[in-house]
Amino acid sequence: MQFSLTDFDGTENITANIALHRNQLTVRFVVDIDQPIIWPAYTGIRRANELWQTTCLELFIGNPGATHYVELNVSPDGAWNCYEFSDYRKGMQQSSRLELGALDNQIDSHQLTVTLDIDAGLFSRAVYVGLSAVIEPEKGSLKYFALSHGAAPDFHDRSHHVLVEPDHL
Repeated sequence: MQFSLTDFDGTENITANIALHRNQLTVRFVVDIDQPIIWPAYTGIRRANELWQTTCLELFIGNPGATHYVELNVSPDGAWNCYEFSDYRKGMQQSSRLELGALDNQIDSHQLTVTLDIDAGLFSRAVYVGLSAVIEPEKGSLKYFALSHGAAPDFHDRSHHVLVEPDHL
């Protein structure tokens, strides 16, 4: 399933694709924007925190009618983490519901493909999916991309996520 992420300023887009195969989820981001960006080279898969302070690609998953949700952050350099929240930005804990299994960083074309091992129940029914990205340009401030935006960039706001049926992935 393909998605378009729009810059908060509304001037550029990023393409993201998601595919589900049994207990693996593949997410591919293609960052094709007009200005030079900081796109780190791969250095190895490892857990890290505060990835959103530089180039970072994100995925949010939540069940309809529930307040809890999962957030994945991944850097092209291989740093990643998964968090679970009990409610909107509350109760943040490191989670194993998504585990980074593989990462393919195509640095010349700014493409990142991640393969995630997922909790079997995570996609057992329709879920809200939020795709987003923080992109650090070589010059200037961070750029924020998401499926849609409110008055300020807020990737946790479920009103900007989309409901997806598992068999559409």
